[in-house]
Amino acid sequence: MSATPQGGGFLYTNRDGAWLDFTRRDLDIVDGRLRLSHLPAPTGPLPAGLAQLLPPDGPAGLAVAPGGDVYLTGLTIDHHGGHGPHGGHSGPGGPGGPGGPEGPSGPGGPGFGGPGYGGPGQGDHGDHGNGGGQDGQGGQGGSAVHADHGGYGGRVILRVDGCDGHTGPPACLGGVAGDRTRLYDPRGLLVHAGRHALVVADAGSHRLLLFDLATRQLLDIWGDTGLPPAPSGRPGSFDTPVALAADPDGHVYVADRRRVQRFTAAGRVVPGFWRTLRAAAGTVANPVALAVVTEAGRSRVCVLDGRALLVVDQDGHLLEEHELAVAGDPLGLAVTDDAIYVGENGPAGGGVVRLRRDGSYVGSAPGYEGPVAALALDHRGGLLVHPGGGNPPVRLALNGAFVRRGIAWGGPFGGFSDLVKSWHRLAATMDALPEGARAEFFVHTADDAGTPPPVGRDGGRLGALPPVGRGAAAPAPVRRGGHATDERGGSPSDGPGGEFPAPAWASGPREHLIDRPDARLAWVGVRLTGEGTTSAAVGQVRLEFDHRGYLEHLPAIYRSDDAAAFLPRYLALAESLFREVEGEISGLDRLLDPGGAPPPFLAQLARWVALDAAPGWDEARLRDAVAAAYPGSALRGTAAGLRAALCRFTGLDAWIEEPVVQASWWALASGPAGPDAERETSVLGVTTMLAAARPEGSVLGSTATLGGSHLISGEEYGTPLFETVAHRFTVHVYQGAAFSHDRLRAVRDLVDREKPAHTEYQVRVVEPRFVIGVQSRVGADAIVGGPPAEARLDGGAVLGETFVLGGDPPGRVGERARIGEDTVLGSASVHD
Repeated sequence: MSATPQGGGFLYTNRDGAWLDFTRRDLDIVDGRLRLSHLPAPTGPLPAGLAQLLPPDGPAGLAVAPGGDVYLTGLTIDHHGGHGPHGGHSGPGGPGGPGGPEGPSGPGGPGFGGPGYGGPGQGDHGDHGNGGGQDGQGGQGGSAVHADHGGYGGRVILRVDGCDGHTGPPACLGGVAGDRTRLYDPRGLLVHAGRHALVVADAGSHRLLLFDLATRQLLDIWGDTGLPPAPSGRPGSFDTPVALAADPDGHVYVADRRRVQRFTAAGRVVPGFWRTLRAAAGTVANPVALAVVTEAGRSRVCVLDGRALLVVDQDGHLLEEHELAVAGDPLGLAVTDDAIYVGENGPAGGGVVRLRRDGSYVGSAPGYEGPVAALALDHRGGLLVHPGGGNPPVRLALNGAFVRRGIAWGGPFGGFSDLVKSWHRLAATMDALPEGARAEFFVHTADDAGTPPPVGRDGGRLGALPPVGRGAAAPAPVRRGGHATDERGGSPSDGPGGEFPAPAWASGPREHLIDRPDARLAWVGVRLTGEGTTSAAVGQVRLEFDHRGYLEHLPAIYRSDDAAAFLPRYLALAESLFREVEGEISGLDRLLDPGGAPPPFLAQLARWVALDAAPGWDEARLRDAVAAAYPGSALRGTAAGLRAALCRFTGLDAWIEEPVVQASWWALASGPAGPDAERETSVLGVTTMLAAARPEGSVLGSTATLGGSHLISGEEYGTPLFETVAHRFTVHVYQGAAFSHDRLRAVRDLVDREKPAHTEYQVRVVEPRFVIGVQSRVGADAIVGGPPAEARLDGGAVLGETFVLGGDPPGRVGERARIGEDTVLGSASVHD
């Protein structure tokens, strides 16, 4: 809580840029601002006839390679015979598996009927295929390779080139009938980064095949390798695998009939994963898609099981289970940090739905109407949609559109005090409103925090969504504005007040006076609306209370009860004309704070404190220098102040020596019995030096010498002893890693500017030598080196200065005659 320029107080409702005290619905937080939730939208025109495509016959594969190539499973077009939209003749429905009735009559070829699905058979024509059973294991349908004119042929793998977008079957992938590499009914696809391989889940042969991405050669087969292929429920084997996913560690997750298994990158099954998951979640009824998302360094496996989403860890422990608010049959799954994307296929058409991570509905992708067989993130901010058949994927931008309506509400605010407050004004900080966007704000006041205001449709509080998931009926889809939507949450009725009904809530624009009774607490509501292409952005909402205003400056008669109900609001109009100026005046102290002053004013502060900023300083260093300039002015003219300035402006840590500090009075020791202190201060040449003159100056008839006398007054007694060392200092600069001649010039310039005018100085460069006890700080004023460098006989070679003669010195009797120490015995002698 803070005070306003006009008196009273105010508070901000958005704490830490995270809107911690708010509940949001269809609003996201982007850079600390409230915005309408994003929806995916097509990045270009859709293929012709997309909305008229038949629903997919089951899960399909879609994977993105690191180079941008896209792999998908599809049906080829065959122009030579057969009947039925999926190739082959329609066959009778297969008998239902355990717990499911007989499936309806279905077309030949790979068919998925309802929540259950039937795998393809071995035949080449599929004349007697069985449709999928409901909630049970259906019969097998024939894999048709001959079809009528315009019908679909066999299921194959297609590749979309990442450069030119060309779509076609990749060469040398798979084999012919009877070959182990033949693909019978490829469904799930995965690009395994660790093995640089394309992993294919072949539902027809009940196994996984790994192909090298570069050569398309078969690398490995997971599952049973015998012929003819047969389904198996054993760990490590498969029964109609349809979906794949991999985590950053290289583990592969496979969904087949009523089961999800985990494998290592080498293909070894991890039996404990499925045992743990089955114990926690029970039966997995119909897993049709998998996705892996990494949160805080931990991988999470998401399983789309009917209209439910299971979230498990890498060991199979069930972490979350959400009922998804989707209509129709869900196919395709993609998961990000804050969203779930699911494809839905129903009688009214198909589409892509964005859900929150808790499974609640956000909205459908505007502009996309068509079937969805698979989804995949392209890692470039896009979502790829596989519409089924042999059609290439459609790219949607994840942030391509917005929902049309969103709300947020929070409170209570003002609980820091039990006093009743007069809530005066709401002011919101917002970006400029784009065309078509709108923002409304609401305030409710009360004394009891236990009775929050009503929020929801027609005044009813927003509650949980009805359960929609495995075994639950899907909401009925509705057509609005040409796009498939539904009543699953987020679009309240447009009655009086909508989500924030009057009179409980008082509404207004981004800045308005609060027309609510005085109370201890306040709640805030925000409603953003738009046309689906833009959104308002709200950064902060501020509440002002106990506003004093201009009324107290009027005569007392204007503060009567009758006038007090009207005049404060009327005068607020006049106050608003000067609010910005008064706010700047009240914030003048911020301009004088080096840490908070705006950058344009920071240079003015530097001039006020006589600070010359060095070239190349960034803003942070300039702020620190301005903050230190005022306290540093107290040290200006001293050795400590000069050393600090040298360090700040040149980056060199210099040592400043003042000879006068080391000079003192000298008294001759009285004798051997004198104090130790007197004896220590009277060692001539060590602690004592001869003075340049007598302390009393020259005395006529005694010490006065013509041309060599100091004539002083009595008050100057002792001056001749110190005048040769006073007002002088030496700056020692170490020739270390930070030394340069440019910095040395900068040192002299700074000393000239900072030193007292009456002083004299010298700058000495301390070279890195090595003198024990004098200059022996390794790395600072001493360097440990080897022998002298070899000399080159050129014009600059001076014996004894720039180089020395090598070899061991000869011995001399009387000087260097200690054999083994400074003398070497040899075969030759050296004569002087």
